[in-house]
Amino acid sequence: MSKLAIIEGNHEGLVGIKNGKIYGAAEGFAACLKSIDNELDIKIVRPHFDNHQLHDDIFSDCDGVVFTGSANYWSADDSEAAPARDVMALAFKKQKPVFGSCYGLQLAVTVLGGRNHANPVKTEFAIARDITINEAGRSHALYQGKPDIFHARCMHRDEVLDLPAGAICLSSNEHSDCQSVVFEKHGIHFWGVQYHPELQFSDIAAYIEKNDVDSFADAKNFAQELSLDVTISDVVADFRTLNKADTHLHQKYKIDETLLDDTIHQQELKNFLHFISQNAAA
Repeated sequence: MSKLAIIEGNHEGLVGIKNGKIYGAAEGFAACLKSIDNELDIKIVRPHFDNHQLHDDIFSDCDGVVFTGSANYWSADDSEAAPARDVMALAFKKQKPVFGSCYGLQLAVTVLGGRNHANPVKTEFAIARDITINEAGRSHALYQGKPDIFHARCMHRDEVLDLPAGAICLSSNEHSDCQSVVFEKHGIHFWGVQYHPELQFSDIAAYIEKNDVDSFADAKNFAQELSLDVTISDVVADFRTLNKADTHLHQKYKIDETLLDDTIHQQELKNFLHFISQNAAA
């Protein structure tokens, strides 16, 4: 049984209450990972909560660490992100395998010496199209079993501007030059993706509704690219109910099997869990 720490990317104002308990990006990520391996032992760390305290032994019983995305107004390079960067730096110091999605990727880029920026053209809204795995990616364990070209669920304003020295980009698309990054030197094992293999379509609707980022509630470019006359409310309503059986919405939003089939959509997470189980057994 693998033990994981999941690091919540959001501040307290962006998480909700579900069945009387806190429910944020970390809980959603945990549910996804549990659907892959129900025996996972998971604890959650919330560096952007007021009561957070960083202890040197926080990862002593962990086989791996996962950093979620966020809907915070700040960027991973900003001073507000320092508590999460400190947690990331400690995970690296303790040589724990780390997976980062979106904000999690951007945090690692900053901690390792790179830079991020807001995409100067637009937010990558809801769906990242035609992510293409490069030669380095095709031979990396992150993408074992993944199609060479795929779509992904996403929601991000920021992206990698400058890679840290020693980091390797494994995939890209028209929107972002770096859709996934690995860093595997000096005892650090980091795998990161700019998209969200953990999200359901209903989670994207929730991101649109509750966020600090203005462009997360602007569907204009998304609609134009699909030649649709839709409002943000239309997108939220559609994504809240979208499922594998709704072929009308699949056609409307140009959704293919790489988005609908969880065996494809979650492949990177399955590969990371396999890696940490092997690493723990070594």
